[in-house]
Amino acid sequence: MYQSILKLLRLRLRLWWNSIKHRPMRQKIGLAFAGFGMLVFAAFLVFISWGILQFFSNPRIQTALTDAGVGNTLGDLLTQLPVILSIGAFVIGLFANFGVLLQGLYLSGDMEFLLTAPLPARAVFLSKLVQAILPNLLLIGLVSAPALIGLGLAQGYTLLYYVLVPIILSVLVILGAGLSSILVMLIVRVVNPRRAAEVLGLVGGLTAFICSQSGQLAGSFGDVELPTEQIADAASAYSSFATPWNPLAWPGMGLIAIGQGDWLTGLGFSLITLVLTLSLFAVTLTFAERMYFSGWARVQVGTKNKKTQSPRHCKTFLPSGIGGALREHFPCPRLGCHHKGCPPLSSGHPQPFQSHFPNYSRHYLDDFPRSGRVYGNPRFNAKFLFGKQLRHWNLYGDDVCHAFWVWRV
Repeated sequence: MYQSILKLLRLRLRLWWNSIKHRPMRQKIGLAFAGFGMLVFAAFLVFISWGILQFFSNPRIQTALTDAGVGNTLGDLLTQLPVILSIGAFVIGLFANFGVLLQGLYLSGDMEFLLTAPLPARAVFLSKLVQAILPNLLLIGLVSAPALIGLGLAQGYTLLYYVLVPIILSVLVILGAGLSSILVMLIVRVVNPRRAAEVLGLVGGLTAFICSQSGQLAGSFGDVELPTEQIADAASAYSSFATPWNPLAWPGMGLIAIGQGDWLTGLGFSLITLVLTLSLFAVTLTFAERMYFSGWARVQVGTKNKKTQSPRHCKTFLPSGIGGALREHFPCPRLGCHHKGCPPLSSGHPQPFQSHFPNYSRHYLDDFPRSGRVYGNPRFNAKFLFGKQLRHWNLYGDDVCHAFWVWRV
């Protein structure tokens, strides 16, 4: 299975690289500048985080903050920054992967094509999952990893801290993707995937608009001074997340302990985080895979009632009263005698009629002598023609016996 996953990922990477090679030179230069800009941005974040922490580590700044009453609280907040960033990476990965998984599993259009290939279904599902979460993983790592590295440089953390930073961030984003896959299938069970994508796009647009206007909103309150008590309360509220009773704080607490040289506590929290995260991801992946391939997530259960079509009445040669009585007692089906369950009768031959209406032939045709069951007998032909009309109404078995009184009338 792992070879199939690597093969699919290799093919996807080759398609991406071929699409870049066949682009015009202007677009290639633009992509090169974009990649270089991302690297510069990551280095700038490392420098900014290191500079901010060095600034607050200055003894004169610490003395001024202590005199203001927020020195110790702000120092604890900066120390617990890995806990806050790890929790933020998990939450952002949980919600950011929802849209890409919805697009990759339901709106991409190539899932059915991949399932027809001679590859395991689980390999196809895993490859689509990795392709969906990889861009978000790189984006979250571009923001969180430089901040954590700058914190480590400012605090003088050990080398193992820098090794565990990308690993911890990756497993947190992967766990969020596993939970997002189940959330996607639960929502698609009720809402159409395209409608869900439209609603998600609307929510994203509103969020981007609010974030873009936040600067102007903050500028309108420029003359308002925040008291130090509120700043201290906000910092203490953020620091309260770093407790051993909060499972989301275990990755950050492990990183802090390893960086400070507390190997027993750091390795304990880190191992618990890795084992628990990977186990939960395996469970969510198995559950989501079974939900997807069993068809459960593709069957929509809505609250709207389906429109019922008005029943079509059979057109017969009988008078209106007799036809109304038949329609009252025997509802007319939609299928006529051309249905595969109702083979056509051979004209004038009684054998198909007797085999298709056993109760009718037992109660009525057995009363006639065998010599009378011939093609030229008018009494038999009348009943036989009526039987053909009953077959046009698609009546079977005992219904023919109950409807025979109509023919007698």
